[in-house]
Amino acid sequence: MKKFMLIISIITFAVCNLFAQKDLETCRPQSSTYWTGRCDLYSKHNGEIKVGLATGNKFRGWSKFDISNIPDNAVINSIILKFWVNDPTTDNHYLIITKVSSNPVTASYSTLWNQIYNGTWYAEQYNCGLTTGYK
Repeated sequence: MKKFMLIISIITFAVCNLFAQKDLETCRPQSSTYWTGRCDLYSKHNGEIKVGLATGNKFRGWSKFDISNIPDNAVINSIILKFWVNDPTTDNHYLIITKVSSNPVTASYSTLWNQIYNGTWYAEQYNCGLTTGYK
């Protein structure tokens, strides 16, 4: 069975605020339990974000970011998401960013799976291509 592995590594926010304190803020998931991971209808896994086909009982991945360094009065002008693709296939090479309202660190596998699968889309499908590497 071929797999697509997606590791979201960095989100860069272009930020400006009233006091021009920051122009750019880089946010990464913490190296802590369940800040990144994957789940299906039966289990929850820590670490790599492995995902599969858009239908059926395939892995759904998540990544949690701490954005507390961004000032409260900041205006987000743009967001750049960088991620690593390993072992892409023609069957599963799309990235869809959805809202997860639960904390992935404490949420159950079924809660996460359903929120990722049925969540509000923040980004349209992105064809990751059929090459390994940063996207």
